[in-house]
Amino acid sequence: MGDLAVRHARDGAHLAAGGRRGARRPDLRGTRRRSRPPPAPPLPGEEQESGYVQRDDDRHWHLAGMLYANRMDPAILVHQRVGGRWTLNLGNPIAWAITAVIAVVTLLSVLGVIDLPESTM
Repeated sequence: MGDLAVRHARDGAHLAAGGRRGARRPDLRGTRRRSRPPPAPPLPGEEQESGYVQRDDDRHWHLAGMLYANRMDPAILVHQRVGGRWTLNLGNPIAWAITAVIAVVTLLSVLGVIDLPESTM
């Protein structure tokens, strides 16, 4: 194949790819991606946030593992340490709002202001 045939074949492939005749294509010969050196490991205290929360830390569990309070944990409900129950994260403001609603409904029920449905069990 002559030089002219190669050029026409190359232009045909370029036109099929959406280019226009006579448009200059970038020359990719000799370009190589340079790899960056790996980042240095973080120093103690400079660890990046992974998005995971360590919920088994003793600092956040109170009353023998029954209450959990961690302001840095976005979860509202967390598994208790023992058993299959759930508990509220009292470090989350939404958990305090839920607790307040339950307390108000209970108080209004005890005072007789509202009647809660009776259970049929």
